[in-house]
Amino acid sequence: MGAMMGAVLQATLMAVMKLSHIPGIIRPTMLVIVIANISASHGFKTKSIFQTQMEMLGLQYKQNPLSKALSRASVGSQMSKRFIRVANLLSWQEAQSYADRDNVWLLVAKNHAAVFILRLENLKIYLASAQDTSVDLTKIPGLRKDVTRILLQATLSEAFDKLQISGVQALVIVRMSAPLIESPVGILTREDIESFYSRA
Repeated sequence: MGAMMGAVLQATLMAVMKLSHIPGIIRPTMLVIVIANISASHGFKTKSIFQTQMEMLGLQYKQNPLSKALSRASVGSQMSKRFIRVANLLSWQEAQSYADRDNVWLLVAKNHAAVFILRLENLKIYLASAQDTSVDLTKIPGLRKDVTRILLQATLSEAFDKLQISGVQALVIVRMSAPLIESPVGILTREDIESFYSRA
């Protein structure tokens, strides 16, 4: 009985202490339980009942080094606050006023929803070489990164998982000031997360 309990729980000492309060029986019991554990884990390749239940529930009981490092930092600590929220269609004067600012990203919104980010440098290059009455940020040359939103309270590990699942290249960090009212507070790219991990 002790061997069966030890093999199922894969916690040998717990099984012995539960089933016996006699010190003289602990040594032979431990021998039997260790053999049962080795047979169950290596012979039959079974996991403990706790690990099996966690896997069935979709919970992680082991974290790889990347997840451990990323779960110790919040998105707020690594996000860039140097962005401007703009519409995808701008007048020439609006575009020129944005280009004169000292920011890194343009957070481009279509129908009041953030769609992608674009480096401000791309807008500056376009304005220097073109003369139009309006600027369509979806058409000017430059690398656009699709975005999705994540809350300010999230960890970098959650942010990395969201990037993997959604397939986008960047995240818009939002703060919930009231129910259903969000305001963007930062930009976090995959490169920012990788840079943090390489320094950690």
